[in-house]
Amino acid sequence: MHVFYENRNAFFESFVIDNMSFMPHLHRQVEILYVLEGSIEVIVDGGSKLLHQGELFISFPNTVHGYHTHESSKTFFVIFEHSAVSDYSYLLLQMKASSPFLTSTELHSEAEYIMNALYNNCSDEQNTKLLKGYLLILLYRVIGKLELVERENHTSSDAFHSALLYIGKHFREPISQESTARACGISKYHLSRMFTSKIGHSFNKYTNSLRVDYAKHLLLTTDLPTTEIGYASGFTSQCSYYRAFRENSLPSPKRFRQENSHQGQNS
Repeated sequence: MHVFYENRNAFFESFVIDNMSFMPHLHRQVEILYVLEGSIEVIVDGGSKLLHQGELFISFPNTVHGYHTHESSKTFFVIFEHSAVSDYSYLLLQMKASSPFLTSTELHSEAEYIMNALYNNCSDEQNTKLLKGYLLILLYRVIGKLELVERENHTSSDAFHSALLYIGKHFREPISQESTARACGISKYHLSRMFTSKIGHSFNKYTNSLRVDYAKHLLLTTDLPTTEIGYASGFTSQCSYYRAFRENSLPSPKRFRQENSHQGQNS
């Protein structure tokens, strides 16, 4: 079990996860996904692509992206601050990939070795120099295969990014579409249209998905009562808490904890 949030704080993370699904989101870190088994749909900047075993996706900083597993998948993630690779930092912030995907034949053979080394040798950040060296080589092998273009600077995109960042920071509070729009300097109607056009989900569904994922994390990693977890995750009532779990095709919070408690030991 691993929880994805926009307001990530870790300098570097690497992990393997089964059947990853997560709503479109963004964060300031670079994110690389490599498919180990099965297939996973990657949603990025309003489009989507189904990736299969041996294929890779890279998300540059502040890029809207999400994931959905239709049947089964096993994926490896590397997530890190762009400052960890200072030689690429400016490029990562000013450019984007016209297509941020690599097939198994396009991916350099050294890339898989590097990802395995990152997972096994650098997960605790003990060797910063080794970590940065691996990341530089990995980016060199990945970015060298991509066509890069300058990022657009559209006001609507900036506003949507601001909204996602605001929600990522405040979803555990009683925020609303109105308060979020006000904080971002746009109308609630404009915000609603952006959610519909860019990710195909309403403000409430997106916000509750973050709350559900955070609640799942607390259910598996703490001994807090399930009722208390609902409120700690931002739900204003037990009714909305349980309904959000059902809408995400999950059992009740109590049953989810019982059926998945073994995962918390490895979180």
